Amino acid sequence: MERRIDFTNGKIVFPLLKFAGPVLLALFLQAMYGNDNNFRTKDWREKGR
Repeated sequence: MERRIDFTNGKIVFPLLKFAGPVLLALFLQAMYGNDNNFRTKDWREKGR
């Protein structure tokens, strides 16, 4: 039997972290990918000017 996450009853911290964890991981990976693209361009120092 599968256990459902219920935000209306019981403790909130663990279910909230379980819900937000994949979202935060995706945001972190996107930020690292964007940062990597800045350093892979030939003239990355000139890009910000």
